[in-house]
Amino acid sequence: MDKNEEKALYGIVSRDPKYPVAAYKFVSAGVQYTVHSHQRTDKQGVERHVTGQELLRGILEFAALQYGFLAPDVLEYWNFRSGRDIGNTVYAMIGAGLLSAGPNDRLEDFDGIDDLVGAMSRILMRKKMNAEKGLDEHESGGEQ
Repeated sequence: MDKNEEKALYGIVSRDPKYPVAAYKFVSAGVQYTVHSHQRTDKQGVERHVTGQELLRGILEFAALQYGFLAPDVLEYWNFRSGRDIGNTVYAMIGAGLLSAGPNDRLEDFDGIDDLVGAMSRILMRKKMNAEKGLDEHESGGEQ
């Protein structure tokens, strides 16, 4: 993250301190993780947009990778209680010019997970059970 991006994040937090700068940095890194994790091109080689729900799932996956079983505590510490909280940070960064949105994207795209900490805990338990069984995430079906 360059100095201009970091300055923009501090500007966002100065106007609305609900989420700390660290949370925005995490979401920014989670967006990058998600974009690189998803196949971004269709069969004709045209770049495909990542939806809000894909972004939310990718950010939760990124949290699991970064923080393991501490991820629910970290998310809660950053005031991430629902998918909408992640969406709020994404849209604040869109407003600051740090991220972009498609014409059909909406903040409501991040709705659907009302208990983010509980969802994160379930994801981690599923990962643990799958690891114990020797399955990877694609074989197990996954949960959101």
